[in-house]
Amino acid sequence: MTDMRQEIFHLEQDLTREKLKCRALEEELQTPLNIHRWRKLEVSLFRRLAYSLAYMSSRKALNYL
Repeated sequence: MTDMRQEIFHLEQDLTREKLKCRALEEELQTPLNIHRWRKLEVSLFRRLAYSLAYMSSRKALNYL
């Protein structure tokens, strides 16, 4: 019986964590901050931006294989 209660407790924790992620992503969609972050990065750290974009494109290519 205690194993079942522990399982329920962990599942509820996972559900709560996923709900928080979902809520954060919904808020991010309503007020996208990434645009400003990338713009600041583009202006101040061009080399890092280039590396980041290359890394993201390579990750995306690997995910499609």
